[in-house]
Amino acid sequence: MNANELRIGNLIWDCEQKEIDKITGIEECRVSIDGSLFPYTPIDSIVGIELTEEWLLKLGFNNLDIDISYCKDDFSCIEANSGYLFWHKGHSLLIIKYVHQLQNLYFALTGEELTII
Repeated sequence: MNANELRIGNLIWDCEQKEIDKITGIEECRVSIDGSLFPYTPIDSIVGIELTEEWLLKLGFNNLDIDISYCKDDFSCIEANSGYLFWHKGHSLLIIKYVHQLQNLYFALTGEELTII
């Protein structure tokens, strides 16, 4: 994972603590993680959380029961071989594999954070 893929607030898997954590600070080779025992975690000790149906539902997407598709506001997606293919206002965007990528895309297009419900 590269630091330029991350934003403060992104959810990641902390391989050292073996838990899901939220990023609170970002530097080139390390990140600060909410609730961590250490002030910094090496960037190579974190990985993205795979985007799954469970995560889509936690992030407020609704299951449409049509071709494994989900929607939230102006976003919709369907399951693809290597992740989920997303549309925004009817325009095809890209395939997303990880929760932090969806968080970043959603924020970039709406100016709002995705929150766990």
